[in-house]
Amino acid sequence: MGISPANAPLLAHARPLDEVALPVSADAFADRPFVVRGGADQWAARRRWSFDFFAERGRGVPVVLECGNVMQHATRYRAADLGAYVDAIRRGGDRPEGYLSVFEVFARWPELRADVDFGAFAARRPIRFPRAWIGPGGTVTGLHADYPDNLVAQLVGHKTFHLIPPGEGHRLHPGPRYEYGIRMSRVDLLADGPEQWPSMADVPLFRAALAPGDLLYLPGGWWHHVMARTPSISVNCFGVGVGAFVRNELRELARAGLHRLGLIGRGDCTCHGTLDGRRMSRKAIERRLLARAGGDRC
Repeated sequence: MGISPANAPLLAHARPLDEVALPVSADAFADRPFVVRGGADQWAARRRWSFDFFAERGRGVPVVLECGNVMQHATRYRAADLGAYVDAIRRGGDRPEGYLSVFEVFARWPELRADVDFGAFAARRPIRFPRAWIGPGGTVTGLHADYPDNLVAQLVGHKTFHLIPPGEGHRLHPGPRYEYGIRMSRVDLLADGPEQWPSMADVPLFRAALAPGDLLYLPGGWWHHVMARTPSISVNCFGVGVGAFVRNELRELARAGLHRLGLIGRGDCTCHGTLDGRRMSRKAIERRLLARAGGDRC
């Protein structure tokens, strides 16, 4: 029996997340998360974005893949050709290692912006960071919280999100592990049991099982864990108002300075890893891996 949300003891008491119907007004994007079934069905991305689409478009495009659950485990990356990576997912068989997370798809192909519509969500969030997420079944993003609000569109495949309210953070055993703009729990929701983390036994926990075309609204500060149940393509938009952006960025810049000084997250972060026996920043690892055109793993 493989590890999955269905057989993870810490997830057994999850309740289905609320759903809302179309149309969704700007006022709905407040402090409670929800699912909109079929909310992205009319997007051009639902018709056009596929593994075939990215296998063809991604030929010769170098990318860096996240290996495993870097929120609670070791920081590992590998480089790949996007077309070859997506083609391996498309063919099935042996699952390729790695997850193309937080991919700046619209920086690479600005014309694809016309394929998505973040509409009412974006209306009151002038500062936005859209990203794409492509990977085989089984990819995991461990339990963490971001400060921006987030609207996720599931375009291909199925993903399961587990969500915990912001006020429960003290029961989730936040750890010293550092990443810019993110708070991470020490709890691995798939691998750990209640005997390790007794406080998790009755923490409010919500499940959102997304199918192709579904939208998930996730307010800033909500803790969440994500697993792809099948090969998956998603696109999301992190969004925030100007005032909240300034407040949070000032705090994050201060944390980044402390991290550079080794005062927080020393030797325990997602922004550094090991390559060729040397510890270096993720950016340096990315540069070196990409220079090798899909070479070594971290």
